Amino acid sequence: MPASSLGTWSVLIAALAVQVLVSPSIADCVGNTCSEVEETQFLQFTSRHDATPESSSQGCPGPSCGAPGCPGFVKCPTEDDFPMPFKGRYPTSYPFQPGMHFPKGFKWGLGTASYQIEGAYNEDGRGVSIWDTFSGANTVGMPGSVCEQAPCPVSSAMGIKGATGNVANDFYHKYKQDIAMMASMGVQSYRFSVAWPRVVPTGVMSDGINQKAIAFYHDVIDELIAHGVEPIITMYHWDLPQGLMDMSWNSSIPACDSKYKQGWYECADGSVDSPQPSGMDALVVKEFTKYAELLLKEYGSKVKYWATFNEAWTFTFLASGGRGKAPNVQPWYDADVWPYVAGHNVIIAHAMAVSVFRQMQASGELTKEHKILITNNQDWREPLTTSPSDIAAAEYALEGQLAWYCDPIYGV
Repeated sequence: MPASSLGTWSVLIAALAVQVLVSPSIADCVGNTCSEVEETQFLQFTSRHDATPESSSQGCPGPSCGAPGCPGFVKCPTEDDFPMPFKGRYPTSYPFQPGMHFPKGFKWGLGTASYQIEGAYNEDGRGVSIWDTFSGANTVGMPGSVCEQAPCPVSSAMGIKGATGNVANDFYHKYKQDIAMMASMGVQSYRFSVAWPRVVPTGVMSDGINQKAIAFYHDVIDELIAHGVEPIITMYHWDLPQGLMDMSWNSSIPACDSKYKQGWYECADGSVDSPQPSGMDALVVKEFTKYAELLLKEYGSKVKYWATFNEAWTFTFLASGGRGKAPNVQPWYDADVWPYVAGHNVIIAHAMAVSVFRQMQASGELTKEHKILITNNQDWREPLTTSPSDIAAAEYALEGQLAWYCDPIYGV
């Protein structure tokens, strides 16, 4: 956004987690929709404003072109284009009214991430995740480790040096007590993530599956069900197996080179000057698809609700440029490039996992009542005033974060 537009941004209102149910046609995304999302950093606003031939030929909308005062837009948006609650009529009070209640079927629930709660980072065959590496945990000798000698380096992008997930909440050992507490508080559902490097220590299925991890998550699910808490599984909450991403503290690794494992940043050989995401050909996409199928086959009879990814914007956009999330490492440090390469590959991985899910529904392995979703997040923006420029600035922010991962699923 040009400097002249910076003053139009409003303050951050709230950070929202939006759980998006996937449409039945998402499997088609593999063949068409998802192949069309690789070109742009911010998805276009033309769903509500028809582009002219002239603007389309210039590559508009975009951050440096468009309607006067509304960069990125063919036409300036109006109050009617922005989602509620904006329209300048915010509540001034929130009085309690007798008889108010949540809708029928509403469930109170909790959500966690494996790295943030499990601990036991080096027990029972677990492999290294990029967050173990990022935080400087002693991973010497663990599957996938890139640290050869302790003490292992801590990333300069790590916000609180010395903080690790080595022990965390010790859920791995105390899950029974934790679940009992959930039930005592009336929690009705619990969304937890499975640690990919615990189940597949190197991230590569052919290297072996950790049966102790498989048993652990069965025990967690069974304990939840026994306490009347519905389990919801997130397949991936940021902890990529380090074995799927080569890196070195002491030497340079080239980008866009298939001789190296590149994690979510995998791009076509030789395209480093203008990286082309590998998409369906990426090792990480292929291995995530296998991992997703393993989880669905192993736990699908017990778990009805599934999420592929948690906050993809966070673990792509904030994982470069020193923004504080793992991996933040060279050669994928340029935040103007690599989040979008990673984002493309993540969207393809989501589509592939959903395709497996739909196939299992068609075969009867999963029921029609099974649901799959992606959990997206948005740092909500509101226009500072009712001026078209301010509305455009707020809409542009929403399109660049939430729509980035929603539009390829639902269309624009």
